[in-house]
Amino acid sequence: MNSDPIVVGGFRMWVSEIDGVRTIETRYPKIIDVTKLSTVIAAYYDFWDDESPTINLSYIDQLEDLNVQARAVLKSVVTRTRRQRSFVGSAWVCGSNETVRREVEPILRDSGRPGSKVFETRDAAVEYLRARIVEWREEERFRNQAESQGESVDDY
Repeated sequence: MNSDPIVVGGFRMWVSEIDGVRTIETRYPKIIDVTKLSTVIAAYYDFWDDESPTINLSYIDQLEDLNVQARAVLKSVVTRTRRQRSFVGSAWVCGSNETVRREVEPILRDSGRPGSKVFETRDAAVEYLRARIVEWREEERFRNQAESQGESVDDY
């Protein structure tokens, strides 16, 4: 399930696996060139090429800051991604970069994105994602059980 990294617009993206769940990993550049974001977003969505359960792990530790345009685009991408049927959860690794943490946390919150948090280390982020995977599997088991009994699962 692992893929070789691709680099688009300074973003490095690849697919890996955590606990049997497809993981899209993205390393953000130091500075985001907003003129290249449409190409970056298209490449990112290419990774969502099937309905396999997917988590997202983003590394924002070297990012200097998010300008207004980049914040607006990020909010749009975050909102759209969380609506993917295959979305399980996401974690963002900021290291000791508190500036970026303060910029990203409101975007995640304002997008109404449950299952997304910012962490200082990759280990903490992966631990969180593993918990999300367990929760997601339980929700899926419940959905499947309800569907097999002919119950509506639209609200789950």
